[in-house]
Amino acid sequence: MRIATWNMERRARGRAFEEHYDKAIRDLDADVTVITEPGPHFRHRYPEAVMSPNERAGKGGEESWIAILGSGLQPLHMERFPYRRLAAAASKDVSDRQIAVYGSVLPWNAGRSQAPDVYGTQPRKFKDVFDLALQEQVQDIETLQREFGRHSVFWVGDFNHPLEGPLRGFSGHARKRIDEALQTLGMTALNRTSGHAKSGVCAIDLICGPLKLDYGTPEEPYPTAMGKPLSDHRAYALDVLLS
Repeated sequence: MRIATWNMERRARGRAFEEHYDKAIRDLDADVTVITEPGPHFRHRYPEAVMSPNERAGKGGEESWIAILGSGLQPLHMERFPYRRLAAAASKDVSDRQIAVYGSVLPWNAGRSQAPDVYGTQPRKFKDVFDLALQEQVQDIETLQREFGRHSVFWVGDFNHPLEGPLRGFSGHARKRIDEALQTLGMTALNRTSGHAKSGVCAIDLICGPLKLDYGTPEEPYPTAMGKPLSDHRAYALDVLLS
């Protein structure tokens, strides 16, 4: 099974640019793709996508934070994921087993000011905001692990903090807490040493999966159109051998 993720940064504007974004998604050639910040009109272009609630205010109307793409996906427990969770989950039959993919966004340093509808305007410290959001997402994943088994659940999306290399404005507290969460869940970040679009920084868009599976080498394309990046995030894709 091939899994991919990409943060589109809500940048698709106009049909011509949407076609470039859609081609970049097709080029990932993944069985399951988690798109974060998919932008306006995404739900109309991909009606089969499993998406988080579309309550984010945007210039083109209300948007979602998460979209999960793939043939044969079934949405999971959508009633359990309120808008502020910034998460969605889907299952998929692969060979003789079911896998579950949890797509999410974790708080970034400027999240309280840039997304007050999510994190509120109360003067809480960033670490408190981050810890609460992470705790809620980990609880969701633990629920999925109980249902599907620990070796059949993947956590994919924009973690907003690198787990390796220099922090450069990211949070050391968040890095520590994410690593602790992965250890608790019996997971590993498979592309943690991959590069970010920023030179010298490691990936913040992560594909995390069970420890006891075989994985291919992560790929890290940087989609462009007309010589310009389509996002300031790289995309990531890798193959998983389900035993």
